[in-house]
Amino acid sequence: MKRLLFILAFTPFLLNAQTPAALIDLSKYHDDARIMEMVDENFSDITDGTYAIPALTVTGVITANGGIKQTPTVTEYTIIVVIDSTKISGDDAGDIGHADGAILVAQPGTGFTLEFISAFMIYDRVTADFAGGSNDAVFQVGVTGTQVSVSSAITDASLLTASTDKMLSLRSIATELVHADNGAISLTASEYTNNAGTAAGFLTVHLKYRIHTTGL
Repeated sequence: MKRLLFILAFTPFLLNAQTPAALIDLSKYHDDARIMEMVDENFSDITDGTYAIPALTVTGVITANGGIKQTPTVTEYTIIVVIDSTKISGDDAGDIGHADGAILVAQPGTGFTLEFISAFMIYDRVTADFAGGSNDAVFQVGVTGTQVSVSSAITDASLLTASTDKMLSLRSIATELVHADNGAISLTASEYTNNAGTAAGFLTVHLKYRIHTTGL
């Protein structure tokens, strides 16, 4: 009897319960024409089963090793090296005036060779002018004592003995260059001097080069 009364008491609520809405019919979304329309919005053309992807613009790509891999054995780099006044003047090891020059890219190791491509140089003259030099500053590649010049010579007044800020670019010289295994890239010249002791300019080099895996 108690069970019957319980059922009767809740019957109005059961009768007024809302009926669940019908399930959404997804079949209308499975339309080949619509799928191809969406594909065309993302790909400029589809031919022979190959997607032609629109032009891709990417900013600031940095690979794991900091370079652009052109082939499995060639990687291209662009680096920035700052040469301060202590390295511009003098002829100690590491100075531009040293026989080995100011090292910009260290020796890569046996089985690898560096190729100089170009350099964009920015000379920031801070106070007094540097002196000396012999209009013979060049980029060179090679092992200590056997470096090969890979650029034309730089006129001193166009860069390192200038009385104003300067910008200068150089490309690899258009002639055959015999490369050696495991050679560094450096900038060398006859010694510049800071006789007044107040020349405080510095040279920023944007250097582009490749490293080749030779297998030799």
